[in-house]
Amino acid sequence: MGYFLYYFTVVASFFLILVISLSISSFLYLLSEVCEEYPFKVKYIIQNIFIVLLILHVLLLADDFSRIYSRIFLSLICLCLYYISFQKYPFIKIISLESMLSAIAFILSNITWFNYFSSNIYDFNFFQIVGFMLIIVWYYLIPSLIYSFTYLFFLQGSYRCYYLYH
Repeated sequence: MGYFLYYFTVVASFFLILVISLSISSFLYLLSEVCEEYPFKVKYIIQNIFIVLLILHVLLLADDFSRIYSRIFLSLICLCLYYISFQKYPFIKIISLESMLSAIAFILSNITWFNYFSSNIYDFNFFQIVGFMLIIVWYYLIPSLIYSFTYLFFLQGSYRCYYLYH
């Protein structure tokens, strides 16, 4: 491979990462706008996604129980903690025991899955790892960001109503 082709692919890779990052941030912004407009429909959708994720975890557990059962159980605990904290959506408490425990479980889940894929680096390619992490592990991050935007929206609205009428 020539030098030009090598450096061109490196620059193109950085450009691709930039485009993907901007796309993800635009998607999260659009998602937060939808959450502001239709919070109870979003709650219904999120609850159905939790059911799909639970089924995916059970399928992963049945597929390769001997190698990844502790990681799947940690992901299931994380999923249950998030489900508990989503029960009162769109009215949430960011600083609560459930939110703190789910954040800790999220970090632990990231660390354990990263260690698993680091030790089995030749069994999976980059896109398989990112796809798995996005659906099974990082899914928890998207509702948390939506929580933050929705919480700020409701906090601003309730403060404005309190200020105008009291």
